[in-house]
Amino acid sequence: MAKSILHTIEKNMISFSKGQKLIARYILENYDKAAFMTASRLGKTVQVSESTVVRFATQLGYDGYKRGLVIVFQNISCDQLLPLGKAYHVFLDRM
Repeated sequence: MAKSILHTIEKNMISFSKGQKLIARYILENYDKAAFMTASRLGKTVQVSESTVVRFATQLGYDGYKRGLVIVFQNISCDQLLPLGKAYHVFLDRM
C-alpha cells in the first residue's frame, strides 16, 4: 500500500496546483509525520490552507483528508513500524 499511494502522488505531481505540490513534497518526504496531522496542521506546516489539503486528498480520489488519505498514511506508518511491536498499534487504537 505504501508504494501505491506514494507512487500515485509522484505520478500526479505535474497536475497539482502550486499549493498541492507543497503538500505532495512534504508527504513524500515525511509521510510518517503527515499520518498524524490534521488537515489544518498539515496546511500550516507547508503554508497552505486547510481547504487546499482537503482538495489535494479529493483530487487523489479520497473522500476528504481525514476519511481517506490520513487512514492510508497511518497504514503506511504501521507497516513501516511493525518491527517495533504492538506498542505502536496500541497507540493508534487509543487515538
